[in-house]
Amino acid sequence: MSNKSFTKGFLLGLIGPLAFIAASVLWVHRFTGKVPFPVSKPADGELLWKLVPPEEVPSLYERWKKNLHGSLSKLQKAIVEIRDQLLGEPPAPQG
Repeated sequence: MSNKSFTKGFLLGLIGPLAFIAASVLWVHRFTGKVPFPVSKPADGELLWKLVPPEEVPSLYERWKKNLHGSLSKLQKAIVEIRDQLLGEPPAPQG
């Protein structure tokens, strides 16, 4: 198995589910004029999603931003590490 076919499969495995989610949100938006967005967290590991007008998304996102910051930075670091491993580049210095 060549490294290029693995990389292509890996990228398609990431892009496929993201494209499905984006298409689903677009479909809901076209038919309802609203977008699905998490509005509250009733318990640990649970999210309550509602259809909200697109104009409300920025204010709702501001509520979630501080909770997401740590998770997004961890995800960003993981993506950089995976990319560097796949492309054979040395890891960036931590600090």
